Amino acid sequence: MTASNETVIELTKAIHSLDSTIFKAEMLLILLIVVIAASTWTLIKYYERKTGELADSLDPDLANHYYESEQIDKLLSYCDKFKKKYPNDVHLNWYLGLCNYNLGNLNEAKNYFIKVNTINPNWKKHTEGYIDEIDEVFNDVNNSVVQ
Repeated sequence: MTASNETVIELTKAIHSLDSTIFKAEMLLILLIVVIAASTWTLIKYYERKTGELADSLDPDLANHYYESEQIDKLLSYCDKFKKKYPNDVHLNWYLGLCNYNLGNLNEAKNYFIKVNTINPNWKKHTEGYIDEIDEVFNDVNNSVVQ
């Protein structure tokens, strides 16, 4: 083998090694980006749960947490922050319907549940029981007034 052939072989090995190193560095960089994104998301969710504040839009998980823990006033206050900006958000209208239902504002609750159905008809299976129950209450009240 000549010296120039050995040099070419050595350079080829070095380039291959460099390519491998660059590939590994790229993979590590991608992994680092994923870890940073996940950490950021986790920190945002932690902040939202601690403060009850949300930077941009309604978080259905946080809203459900308030509902499940029977913090209806806190849930209503939380939802009110998004009413102007996201009037057609299905989750927002759902939770506003639940809040008003639990607070006894049945007419308003029904309107929110109907709006949920208008926004997304697939939610009808969730809202129809509430709407039927509200209609039943109104029918009972009307029947007792007539008698």
